[in-house]
Amino acid sequence: MLNGKEQLERLREIAAPVCLAHGLALVDARFATEQGGLVLRVLIERPELADQPERGAGVSLADCQAVSRDLSTLLDVEDPDLLPGRYRLEVGSPGLDRPLFTPQDFQRFAGREVRVRTSR
Repeated sequence: MLNGKEQLERLREIAAPVCLAHGLALVDARFATEQGGLVLRVLIERPELADQPERGAGVSLADCQAVSRDLSTLLDVEDPDLLPGRYRLEVGSPGLDRPLFTPQDFQRFAGREVRVRTSR
């Protein structure tokens, strides 16, 4: 059984090629627990518009639906033990409040105004 960090790594390994097949890039994938149970949130963007958050990362509803459909199928087939039990898959754009995750994100957005949120 994979621990949480390994589980997210495996999930990202599966999700990235699905996004790429649709001309999109995986921004991040995270698990959340909500009242209804486990939620898998996947953020996607168009690489050519990634440095223009005001354009909504160029992701359409059809893009989200296509990635959701293909990723859901692949998760069920590729690694059924990765997400045992029920979960809800949410695919969306990072939007105007796009979080920065990687060093490349920070380099790409250098010089722009940001809002910093910290936690302990």
